[in-house]
Amino acid sequence: MVKAMTEELNTNQFSAEVPKYASGDAYLKITSAYSGDLKKHVIYVGKPQSSPQVSATNLSSKPATVTITDCFGGPSWRVIFAADGDGHKKGDSAGSPTVPHILTVVVVQEPQGNWMALTYNLALDKPC
Repeated sequence: MVKAMTEELNTNQFSAEVPKYASGDAYLKITSAYSGDLKKHVIYVGKPQSSPQVSATNLSSKPATVTITDCFGGPSWRVIFAADGDGHKKGDSAGSPTVPHILTVVVVQEPQGNWMALTYNLALDKPC
């Protein structure tokens, strides 16, 4: 999922991979972030820091759930303008490098056996 989301933010193009891994709230938040960046004509370049860890499991619940926590973002993932306009040139910095923040994702097991991200929370008040 992180790879598909990062692809959207790097290219300013919708990734058909996101719906394969995210639904519900997670899908809405990922596509909203992409849509907002698209309107602002910004993209992210470089590679985000990502080191996901399983932080909780409930395999006996119906559906089974797993919570994954990550420290996501980082100085090697920068925001730049994707096009000229409003006093900036394509490639100009659109802000300082990103600070990594705590990302929490709850994934659920679908009846078919695959896992989908259902909730997605990037805690902008919690750098890591």
